[in-house]
Amino acid sequence: MAETALDSSVPVDEPPRALQLRRIIDVMLRPRAVFTQLRAIDRAVWQTPILLILALLVVRVLVTAPIKAAQAESGLTTPPPGFEFYTPEQQAQLQQALEATRGPVFQYVFPIGWALISGLLLWSITAGLLYLLSTLQGGRGSFTRALNLVAWASVPTIIHLIVQIVAVLSTNRLIASPGLAGFVPPPPDGTLLGRALLGRIDLYLFWEIALLVIGLRLFTGLSRGKVWASVLITIVLVMALRILPDLLAAQLGGLTVIRPFLF
Repeated sequence: MAETALDSSVPVDEPPRALQLRRIIDVMLRPRAVFTQLRAIDRAVWQTPILLILALLVVRVLVTAPIKAAQAESGLTTPPPGFEFYTPEQQAQLQQALEATRGPVFQYVFPIGWALISGLLLWSITAGLLYLLSTLQGGRGSFTRALNLVAWASVPTIIHLIVQIVAVLSTNRLIASPGLAGFVPPPPDGTLLGRALLGRIDLYLFWEIALLVIGLRLFTGLSRGKVWASVLITIVLVMALRILPDLLAAQLGGLTVIRPFLF
């Protein structure tokens, strides 16, 4: 009865609206009913969740940037070994590079740009993989519907970002070990891959997988086994893309200093 009421409350041919915040709540409470509605819509209705995610990514950068800057100012970034043997010109050049990394371009502009680009890329790549895999298995649908599905199945990401922002604001500290990485001891050398992977696995990921499974089965008409295969293969491939920046950051974290534009 609840799903019927929800379906009748918002007609399939409703005119597009700029924001559909009510549907965010509906995805959390009655996901099957929402995806049943979206299945019949072959136009872009992904704007609300994607815009919210992008806005929250920007807010997270704005919240964490001052903390990172304070850590840099407190001396957590140290010169490389043998700095005392550098020539005065080399030392001055290195100091200028360090100061550049503490400026607004490196603290705000680049991180915000990367957050927006990576958010859009991950969304489109996830939708593209789901569409390709489900189509190869005989599923019905279109790429537009896949974009809609992935966008609205990303409601857990919205909740996750809000929780992260609130946690950083309330503690004034960065989240050092996200996901399952906070429940395991620091790994020995050579296990950065495992720790980066654990840092991306949490309850929000499992929630999103469940939403993708529910929605993809409604959207494509595939069997449960084919739907699970499409979703899990997509998640594994996207996870591999997501942990690459973590691995690079971990490798760079082992360095004593990052020297941008220093040749």
